[in-house]
Amino acid sequence: MRFTATCILLGSMVLLLGCSNSSDEIDDLRAQLDSANAELAQLKASQEDVITNTTNNEMSGKEFPKSFGSGTWEVGVDIEAGTYVSRRDENVPFNNPFCSWERLSGLGGTISETITAGLTDGNAIVDIEPDDIGFTSIGCEEWVRR
Repeated sequence: MRFTATCILLGSMVLLLGCSNSSDEIDDLRAQLDSANAELAQLKASQEDVITNTTNNEMSGKEFPKSFGSGTWEVGVDIEAGTYVSRRDENVPFNNPFCSWERLSGLGGTISETITAGLTDGNAIVDIEPDDIGFTSIGCEEWVRR
């Protein structure tokens, strides 16, 4: 058997192929490389979309409310990131004597999307980060931006 080494340079990847009589292996490697390149292109495109959307939101000059009530809110759409304060709502029936809140990494309603949470029968101070996806609270008075 004759040893043949072939180098293929694609981008920053070098493949050394040898000792093979099968073009199936080469075709399989090419398919894997094509798949990896397609995945890379998708990641680049999604990253460009994020940058474009962030830039468009910053340039739109959207006015966010300085305060909001209990419920679930999308950061960057409904509310702005920042530091907010609230307290337990005295008007909520006694069966819920607490103000509870959660910073969220998603809006699917699962516990795995909770970044951090708090429960208080008094005042609450929360830093909602720009990369948070959402914020939710129950039994709290109005959240006011500092």
